[in-house]
Amino acid sequence: MACRERFYYSNVGYGLLGLVLEGVAGCSYAQAIQRHVLDPCGMSASEAVTTAQAQARAATGHLQLADGGFVAAPWVPTASGAGSTLCTAADLGRFLRALVAGEPPLLDPEHHRLMLTPTLGPSEESYGYGLGVDVDVEAGYRRIGHSGDCPGFGSYAYGCAETGVGVVALYNGPWRRRRHPASTWPIVEHGLALLRAAALGLELPADPPPAQGEAQDDESAAGSTPPLPDELAVLVGTYAAYNPWVPQLEIRPDTDGGLLLAWPWGDEEPLTALEGDGFRLGDDPASPERVHFRADVEGRPMQAVVSGWPFDRID
Repeated sequence: MACRERFYYSNVGYGLLGLVLEGVAGCSYAQAIQRHVLDPCGMSASEAVTTAQAQARAATGHLQLADGGFVAAPWVPTASGAGSTLCTAADLGRFLRALVAGEPPLLDPEHHRLMLTPTLGPSEESYGYGLGVDVDVEAGYRRIGHSGDCPGFGSYAYGCAETGVGVVALYNGPWRRRRHPASTWPIVEHGLALLRAAALGLELPADPPPAQGEAQDDESAAGSTPPLPDELAVLVGTYAAYNPWVPQLEIRPDTDGGLLLAWPWGDEEPLTALEGDGFRLGDDPASPERVHFRADVEGRPMQAVVSGWPFDRID
């Protein structure tokens, strides 16, 4: 089988797969998920898609403001294949059992095997991506699962392929990258290691030390940035959009004389100027993400378009 060299996650891609599923199944996405996933797994407390009515039965999601305070997150009804199913922790555990151990069997054995086989890079690599699931051996064993998030909520569901044990974590707060001290990922990672060791009769791993906060990159702590050329300086600013996932972002000077895009959750990515027009977002030369600036007023752009989504200048 040919080895894929690159992987880039795409919500649009999963949304398209949801439309393909409707065509193949001959019914709505919600009906297909209910019929082929929720019912066989006994996920009676889950809903196939996110509706407005479900808000009354759900926890309140939270987003964090720039000053550190929290506010209730907007509720986002959706029926997209990119992620719209509402679950309890127990129900998501039932799905994880079906995914990792094939109990109950949602797919025939061959397709289940293919789903859990990395199609990105050789299987001995520390990280791979199967047919819709993460497959990695970063912890020294084969770990399978996925994360998910929407405004104010997030989830992790990961299992050990060797033993069939797994851990699910749901949270009703802002998304955090795995290394963030407030992330729930260490709970999942350590919990899975404990369950796997117990299942194999191994010595239980020691508890990890308490989170101490994130280490600053040397460049982030370096101090002042060099002056920007005029054509870049006019792009610096704060831009906002009617987007519950990303309501605001900033374009900042970088320490190397270029530009950074700063996301509301703290991550920063470099902007690399492209021939002709626009910028590539991120360090990966193969990244498809693009940033364009437009709607100039007196030589100052009033809008940043990030991968097709317009953000209007607010400073």
